[in-house]
Amino acid sequence: MKWSVAVVLCLAFAVVFAITAEEGREKFKKAHEKCQTDPATAADEEELKAYKTEHKVTEGIKIHALCVSKTLGWQHQDGKINKESVKEKIVLYLGQTPKLDEIHAECVVDKENEKETAINLFKCYYKYFAHKTSKQ
Repeated sequence: MKWSVAVVLCLAFAVVFAITAEEGREKFKKAHEKCQTDPATAADEEELKAYKTEHKVTEGIKIHALCVSKTLGWQHQDGKINKESVKEKIVLYLGQTPKLDEIHAECVVDKENEKETAINLFKCYYKYFAHKTSKQ
């Protein structure tokens, strides 16, 4: 009996996680699309491809990353990191992992300017979360 309860709980957790990962993927996609519709924040498709495959950072990628980051609430309008929002996303995707504080500390670093901060957030996203939302 205890075993079947454990299985049901694991399945329920897996379903909830799949839904939240799907929601995260959709939010990221919508933020990307929104930023692509504005010529001031749109990134060239070849630059985006190079960033995803080679992590090549251009000025266009920085501007686009900042737009997406602000749209998702990862950064405030002044460019500073929204630490609580980022922590919520870490917990959403990875759960209460023992490495939560370590990942959070790595990802929530205000860099020399808001675009560099956005790029750091994107690096963390791809390092820790993109595999959780691989259909993007």
